[in-house]
Formats: sequence, structure tokens, C-alpha cells
Amino acid sequence: MASGTFLIAICYISYLPKTHYYRCDFQVHSPRDLNWNGRTYITEQERVEYAKRFIKTCREKGLHAIAITDHHDTVFYKYIRDASLSEVTEDGGAIDESDRIVIFPGIEVSIAQPSAQLLILFDPDIDITYYSQVPIKLGITTSAETEAKTCQTIQLNLSIADIQNRLSESPELANRFIILPNVKPGGYKTFLRHGNHTVFSNLPCVGGYVEGVYFDDLGEGERRILEGKVPAWSTRAYGVFQTSDCRQDDLNTLGTFSTWVKWSKPSVEALRQACLSISNRISHRQPIIPSVFIQRVEISDSKFLGPVDLGVNPQFNALIGGRGTGKSSFLEYLRWGLCDPTIENSTDGGIRAFEKKRSDLISSTLESIGASVTVDWIANGVKHSVKRDSKTNTIELKIGSHSPRPATMQDVRSLIGIQSYSQKELSTVGVDIKELRRFIETPIRPQLNALSDQIESLSTEIRQDVIRLRDKKRVSMNVSRERMALASLKEQASTIREQLKGLPEESKLTVDQHPLIEQEALFINRFNEKLEKIIKDVNTLKESVESLNETIKIDNLPNGILIGALQDSISHSVSQFNDSLDSLTNGLLGNEDHIPEWRNSIVQWEHIYSIHNEKFQEAIEQNIQYQNELKNLNDKEEQIREKESLLSKYLDELIELMNPEEDIARRIDELIKLYYGQRQLLSDQCSYLTSLSNGQIQASLANAGDIEEHHSMVTKTIQGANISTEKIRRLLERIETSSTPFEEWQRIVSEIQLIWDSFEENGADFTIPDVPSLRNSGLIDNEIRRLAARIDSEKLITLLLYRFKEKPIFKYCVSGGDAIDFEQASAGQQASALLKVLLSSEGPPLIIDQPEDDLDNEIVAEIANDIWEAKKKRQIIFASHNANLVVNGDAELVVHFGYRNEGNQSIGHVNTVGSIDVPEIKEAIKKVMEGGERAFKLRQEKYGF
Repeated sequence: MASGTFLIAICYISYLPKTHYYRCDFQVHSPRDLNWNGRTYITEQERVEYAKRFIKTCREKGLHAIAITDHHDTVFYKYIRDASLSEVTEDGGAIDESDRIVIFPGIEVSIAQPSAQLLILFDPDIDITYYSQVPIKLGITTSAETEAKTCQTIQLNLSIADIQNRLSESPELANRFIILPNVKPGGYKTFLRHGNHTVFSNLPCVGGYVEGVYFDDLGEGERRILEGKVPAWSTRAYGVFQTSDCRQDDLNTLGTFSTWVKWSKPSVEALRQACLSISNRISHRQPIIPSVFIQRVEISDSKFLGPVDLGVNPQFNALIGGRGTGKSSFLEYLRWGLCDPTIENSTDGGIRAFEKKRSDLISSTLESIGASVTVDWIANGVKHSVKRDSKTNTIELKIGSHSPRPATMQDVRSLIGIQSYSQKELSTVGVDIKELRRFIETPIRPQLNALSDQIESLSTEIRQDVIRLRDKKRVSMNVSRERMALASLKEQASTIREQLKGLPEESKLTVDQHPLIEQEALFINRFNEKLEKIIKDVNTLKESVESLNETIKIDNLPNGILIGALQDSISHSVSQFNDSLDSLTNGLLGNEDHIPEWRNSIVQWEHIYSIHNEKFQEAIEQNIQYQNELKNLNDKEEQIREKESLLSKYLDELIELMNPEEDIARRIDELIKLYYGQRQLLSDQCSYLTSLSNGQIQASLANAGDIEEHHSMVTKTIQGANISTEKIRRLLERIETSSTPFEEWQRIVSEIQLIWDSFEENGADFTIPDVPSLRNSGLIDNEIRRLAARIDSEKLITLLLYRFKEKPIFKYCVSGGDAIDFEQASAGQQASALLKVLLSSEGPPLIIDQPEDDLDNEIVAEIANDIWEAKKKRQIIFASHNANLVVNGDAELVVHFGYRNEGNQSIGHVNTVGSIDVPEIKEAIKKVMEGGERAFKLRQEKYGF
């Protein structure tokens, strides 16, 4: 299965609006059938009970619709129909009408012209009285309703044309039935048999059925006939319905060979339309729909449209209506509700016309009345809902069964990155670098976001490393300064001691010991400081370990007993760890029961230190002739102690700062790898888009990204250095021409950092180091010095962490294979090429306002065909005036906008909602769309119906 899509689940029947797939089995027999295998059901009660069991089995097997097709009999249909209508939920509640099992009344008929069998299906809502008369109209003699079995099957001497004529004679049956011939190759009384090609080619049918076999298992030649690829048999493809031909009481084969059919309302007309749009409306396997699709849009109010609550189809949605009826407004409200980027995040001040128009629309029709927009969408089966309130300027997001929570615009965009274009916006993509980026990046936004998160995280670490490096250089300078000051103080103290040779021996001993005693004091102070840090670290560790004791409720867990045992084991281990940690901590620090020996030693030393200080003060006071020298020495010793303490702290800081140079180099290498990973992802996407365009577009990346934006950043960062634009360009040319642009940029930044460091250490007259990149770009000494003087930490970080903005380069391939710059192609050529790529790629919902305005007329029919395959991969929402897009694109949902009052065109509203097989929608298309009548005729010419 292709990525980005998933198989439609049975539960979707409850919430997919309007046209969608139903799992069907259109050949099912009842116990009255002559070939029934199992017990008989004769009484009313028996038949009612069987019908209830039958509907229950349909529900269990995930069948949404079946046809009761007994041979030449119509009796049992009413029991099955009534059972469906009376079905209730497990708790006794009513089944919603849209969730009921659909029962098509039908009949299997054997004919003689040629000898073959066929099914006739009727509208599910047909009056049962008229349905019951079908056997009579076909000349079939039936057995009484009370009989266990039907009458013996006698081949009717009729052709399909005869049957059509007979049934159409009755106004109540005309246009309310469809004939499906048996087209199983080699089957019993099939139309698809050797030598029958003339009859087959003239059949007035659009579809047929096969029983007990999968279409894909037919022979290639037989499939080609049914696909209209063998002219001798038919040039028109048949809609083929796989059926089970179930006729067993245990119902084991019911739904075994089922078919998924798409409709908005169950009817034979819907089956006919499905046969005309086979690849879009009939699936022989579980259908694939987009994995991400908008489900519902609710606008609380608006000045123009008023309140709107609209269900949206997962595939192709078309908004139609006259000019100014609200189609475009609705799309803009939807885009606003999903926080699609507009002028809200414009940073260049250049607001394009459609962006300004969009902003004014939101301001004047939503914000002016405090309206809100709520959008529900499904992502891989999980319901999401966002409510954006224009009055409070808040966003509320709900995911699955979780409670709503406040969110940001970026939160919403990361969950559903729609790809949207306003009217005529598509043709501007090729000339707008931002739009080209959006075109390339939107389909791979999740992968880019993941890489961006890694880059941002790494950039934060590098920023911290740069700050550490600046701190290390600052602390290193402090260490150098304090060491010089300390050496000076020690030299001064030594000189003073030389002047104290006449001191009494006892005083001289005390004075000589004083600096040594102060070293001991410094040692003990440092010990106490480290001890305090250890206590904090131990408490932090205990908190971290305690966090392992996280618990969850195990009542409903499949492995609850095991998880409970795991939680108990973790709790026990945490408790053991904390006990051991407490024991070790107490062994180191001591407690009431235990005093470590080092505490006793410190107490003894503090006593000795106190006695020493008393003796030192006595020596100063008693030796009056040396009092000035002793006080001066005491001051110097005190300064020495403070310097040594400060120096010790600086050295500890250096240890904690470690080696930021190595960390920066390592992380820059990691960052470059992420840059190349991002570039490879975008380059692969360019190649992918090139392949999707069938060679119409050649997409690639500029070697060094958007050099103009790079130039702008550098100019702004070094503003004031008076370096010419030309020299900055020459500097950046080194990146453009390099095979390793990211590394080349880092070499340039390292040179800038080198001259800044020299400037910081030595001032403006620093000796200029070797900087070949700067020199080769033409920078002279004065410019290098001015550049160094303009740099600071923040500017260096800006340069170091500059993220290259990739620059997509699009070429348009004209006839003959020549490639021209994309902007040189016509607006129609650009738009058609881009739209074909958008429709060929999987991705988030695609929303375009009036795409035909950007397209050349001859391209519209091609786009309509492309839509058929596109809507399997991504949801499409178009507002359009072109009927071909809607009709031949086979829109699952058509929303007809009109004026609330035909005399007042200032207020629009939603008139009708449905698909093209709904009569009201058909009429709306023919009435309000350009070429509406012609589009249906084109469809008729194309499909023969």
C-alpha cells in the first residue's frame, strides 16, 4: 500500500459525508431459492427470525449493502428489508438511517436470447407493490408466498432489450432498475463465452456481475474484454460487480466476493454512474483513501455567509456557484481556521494582492463580529479538531478523546500542513522564491520539521558552547591576571619579612608560620565549599532516581499483572538505592549517631588556627618597633589569601567549563551533517517532483542556497565595518563555487572569529593572523580591523549558526527537449505543470480556488482525468466555475453556493449539497457553471452513456 494512504475502515460509514464507498454483495439468495442449502423457513415468525440473523451477519461481516436475488422470485425481499429497518444497536438504541444495511430488491432471471442469466436490481426505496409485480411483467409463474420454495425455473424467451421494454412500460418501474448480465468467463449461462462476441458487443448494459471469483483472478484476455480493450467484443469498459452467490443457511459465503461501490444515495442510478466511472467508483479490493483529510468545517457566523456547518468528503470536493456567492470566502475561512500561513507570518513587508484581500476578508467578515471557525480532520484514523476564535484570538486543539487544550498556529500546521492556493496564486509560484520553497517543502514538512528540531536543538547547544568559550577566555584572562597579582603580593610579603630579622624568636616563628597556616585555612574552606556542592548534587540525584517511581493504572492493561509487578520491583530498587545513598552520605558527612574522623580533625585545626591568630595579633602589638611592617605584612597576607581563594575558584570554573573548543568543533560537524541531510531530503523531493511532472519540470537546488538572503544576513550582521557589497559577494562566491558549501562557510566564520579574538586580546592594533578567505575576497588590513571591531558574541553566533535557505530552481521543458527558466514559461504552462505535480503526489489536503483561472482551456480536460487518481492519494477541495473539472473529475461532494435572496447579492449561503448523481446537483451544475450542459454531454460521449 502506498504511503500516505490507508484502507477505508468499516467504521467510516458512520461519519464520511455524502459520496463514499459501500461494501456490497449484489447476488444473495433466500431460503425460498431452489438451490438453497439448509433448512427451510415457512412461517412468518421463522422468516422474520432468519431475516434478523441475516442482518446481524451482514453487520458482523462489514457489509453495507446487499441485493436479494432469488431465481424468478421476489417474495423474501420484504423480510430482509424490514429486518434492516428494525435493527437496533446492542444497547437497544435506534440505528441512524445512514448506518442501516441497504437492501436492494432484485431478481435473478434466465433468458433464452441468448441462453444466459442476469440480475435485475431495483431502487431500495421502490414501492414493494410494484416490485412484486416484476415476475408477472416478465411472464414468470411464481409459487405462493406461503410455499417453502419458488416454482421451477423456466427459461424466458426474452432478450435484455425485451426485459428493458417490458419493465419500462410501467411508470413506477421505468428508470428504477438496472440489468447486470452474467459475465463470468466459463460460468454457467454467461454472456462472456466463446463465439458470443457479436451479442456481447451489442448489449445495452453498462455493467455486469461475476460470481464466486475475484475480478483480478480472471485471465488477462478476459479482463481486457471487460475493460473494453478488445474491439471485437466491446470498446466500452464494463463495471463488474463481484458477488458471492450466497445460498447457504450458515451464511459462510456471504460477502466473500464483495465489491466496494461509491455513491451518495443508494439507487440504481448510482450503480449506473459507478459503471461509468469504474476506476473511481468501483473497487474490487478495499478502497484506498487519503490518510489525512478534513472532515467537517463549522463557521459560527460571518457577515457574508452567516453560519455554516459542512461535512467534507475525504476525496474530491467541488464548491460551485455564481460569482460572489461565497465559494472563495468559504475556502479562505477554512485556510484561516487551519492557520495556513498568510500575512500573519510575513517578514519581508511585501504583501501580495491576494494576501491583502484574504486578510481584509477575515478582518471584515469574521473578526468584526467575533466569529470562530472549527475544523475537524482525520489523521490516520484519529480525529483532530481545532477551534480558532477571532474575538479572543485563541486557538483550541482537541486530539482523539483528549480534552481540548490551548495551541499555537505552528502546532496546528505541524499536524495538518495543507497545501492551498488562492485564485490565480498558482501561476505566481514560479516567480516567487517563497512559493517555490512552499511547493517543495509542504509534502515533506513532517520530515523537515523533525530535522529542523534536531538542528534547533544542536544550535542551542552550540550557542551555549560559544558562551562557555567566551567564559573560558574571560576566566583564563582572570587567572592570568590574578596569578600576576599574587606573584607581586608574595614578593612584597617576602620583602617585608626580610625587614623583620630583629623580631624575638617566638614572634618570628609565629609570623613565618602565618602564610602557611593561611594555606591550610584556604584548603579547609575549599573542602567545605565542595562539601556543600556534594550535598546539593546528592539531593538532585535522589530526586532524579525518585522520578523512576512513576505509576500508571493497570486495571485495563492487557499485561496489567506484569506491569504491576514491574512497578513494585522498580519501587523496591529505588528504595534500596536511596537507602544505600543515605548510608554512603551519612558515612561521608556523619549524623547524630556517627561523627566522621575528618570532622574531629577540622575541630582540632580550628582550635589551633584560633590560637595562632591570637599569637599573631600579640606579635603585632608587642613588637612596637616593627608594628607598621607587621600590619603591612598582615594586610599583604590577607590579600594573598583572598587572591589564592579567588584564583582557586577561577581554576575550578575552568575545570567545569572543560573544552568548549572541542565541543563546538564536534557539534558543528554534526550540524553540517544535518544540513546535508536536509539538503538531500529537499534534493530528493526535487527529483521526485521532476519525475511526477513527466519531464515538464526540472527541479533542483542552488549549490549554496539563496545567496541573496545570505548576502543580506552578512551585510546586516557586519553593518558599520564599511566593507563593500562587491567584496561581500566575492566572499560568498567562495561558497557558491565550493563542492562543500557548508564547510566553506564555517571556514569563513572561523577566520572572522580569529580576528575578533585577536582584537579582544590585543586591541585595535592587533597583528592580523593568517585569514586566506578574507584576503582572497579582497579585504585589506583596515577592513579586516574594522570587521573585527564590529563583531561581538551575538553576531558571531548569528554567523556561526546561519541556516542556509535552500533555493529551488525550476526549469520548464518546452517541445524539443529544451529547458527554459520557469518564469519564462506562460502563466498557463506554469500552472498546469505545477497542478499536475500536485495531483500526482501524495500529501495533505489540496485546496485551490478556481484552478481553471490559471490553466489553458485545453489542459482542463487532462486535469479532470488526473483528479481520478489524485483523490486516492490526497483530499482535494476546489472552488470552480468549470463544469469539466467537477463532472468529469467525478466530484464525490458538490457544494452549491447561492445568494440567500436573489434580489440581494450581498449575502451568500449553501443551497444544495450532494454528488453529481443527485438531480438537484445536476441541475445546479448545468445552471450556474460554464459549460455545464456540455460537460454532461462530453461525459456521455466519452463513456457511451
